[in-house]
Amino acid sequence: MNYKTFKQIMKASNDKISKILQKNYDNHYNKQLKYLKCPRCKSPLLKYHGKYERNIYLSSDRHTVIELNRLYCESCYRTFSLLPDYIIKFKRYVAPFIIEVISSILSSSIKKTSNELDLSKGYLRYLKNQYYERHHHALKILRIDLQHNDPFNICKLFINKFKYNFMQINTS
Repeated sequence: MNYKTFKQIMKASNDKISKILQKNYDNHYNKQLKYLKCPRCKSPLLKYHGKYERNIYLSSDRHTVIELNRLYCESCYRTFSLLPDYIIKFKRYVAPFIIEVISSILSSSIKKTSNELDLSKGYLRYLKNQYYERHHHALKILRIDLQHNDPFNICKLFINKFKYNFMQINTS
């Protein structure tokens, strides 16, 4: 999926969004299954280990639920979830919305962004601090202008270069 497609999906009703995102996820999962490796030990010995529902917040006033697959590595005995590009590990909001929020903070202010997007100033300060502490320098290394790039492209570049998603808190 790309950002243009994602923006078009966002115009649909919540029920339709859920169905479209689920179908997109299932298709992507089925295509990638034979190429997947464990993120920890890189073993291809993976086994389906169930599903779970994940709340996805598309904006401050819209959310939906999709089912994500869990996989089990038969080499290192760990389980992990297969996340689509637009979901950031340990984050409630989708990547395009978080990037939109940070861009808004950088171009105006926390107060103005809070009023426009109906998000708390505390949460916006948290995002801004996390951005400057962990991700601002990485964007400079990649020569990416946050406000003029496709959010999906930013996420893919981060995953390829740093092995974690944009705005993901790196836990080991």
